Amino acid sequence: DSAIECYEALLKGLDNQGVTLTSKIFSYSVCETTVCPCGASSEPFISAGHIFYVSVDDFLSLKRDRTMYNSKNGRDFGNVLKDCLQQGKSPCPDEEATKCKNIAKTQTTLLKAPRVLTLSLSWASSQADRSLVLEVIQSVGQQIDVTKAFNYNMDELEGAGDIYKLSGIVAYYGRHYVAFVYHTSFRKWISCDDSTFKTVGSWSNVVDRFKTGKWQPELLVYTSRYVDIE
Repeated sequence: DSAIECYEALLKGLDNQGVTLTSKIFSYSVCETTVCPCGASSEPFISAGHIFYVSVDDFLSLKRDRTMYNSKNGRDFGNVLKDCLQQGKSPCPDEEATKCKNIAKTQTTLLKAPRVLTLSLSWASSQADRSLVLEVIQSVGQQIDVTKAFNYNMDELEGAGDIYKLSGIVAYYGRHYVAFVYHTSFRKWISCDDSTFKTVGSWSNVVDRFKTGKWQPELLVYTSRYVDIE
């Protein structure tokens, strides 16, 4: 099983046990509307989940289109993430009635923010070229400004604050997995695999692990400063 499948199974298992922590900490809800340049729009569709899925190809393409990009800047990463999440395209909602041939786009509005925001990186290949892996890990935002990543109504938005910090990465090579986790007390990154825990150090040291190793990132975990499990 992939890291994403295991993660989803774990959260589902907690839900089945009646653990409210899952919905309180990890879940989000969004409203999706298809909007056409002609002004037509679809009925809003509200959905909920625990993971946002991001195409690596879309992310890199959109990031490369920006003349200036700083992975340390939560705004830059948030803007690219927003474009990735709204890549959906479809015919005009009123095409049959108006014969409109414009291409409509999906607009996603965040209704309930998770306190732990999880991104799944969808790769075209499970053995991606190392140059692409390195570009991705160097472009990963060390924080996300959700006010840039999503449409939202602050008066109606439920959940955490606006800034989320990167706190964990799950990566794989073949059938082997490793997790890089930021230890808030030590203020250092550590790595965890099947049997060992090791101190990695700073974020640049984590990037070096991807430079010298064969790991491919699959799961990014961001934590709000307002995480509270009480």
